[in-house]
Amino acid sequence: MKLFSVDRIEENIVILIKDGKAFNYPLDDFDFSVKEGMLLSRDSDGKFRYEKEETERVKNELFKKQNDLFLN
Repeated sequence: MKLFSVDRIEENIVILIKDGKAFNYPLDDFDFSVKEGMLLSRDSDGKFRYEKEETERVKNELFKKQNDLFLN
């Protein structure tokens, strides 16, 4: 599954990153509250879905790497 990462929100535009490329979507395209750092997938009908478990897994992995780097 290819994931989009929410890079930032500027006014009413959500900037997503996928495979190193930026994509802009109107905030109205999302039927949930979008926040920076979320990982999203896109259904075959074009609707975005928040991948909560994958987002949490990646955040925990990055937190662990950061702690390993600075606490050891």
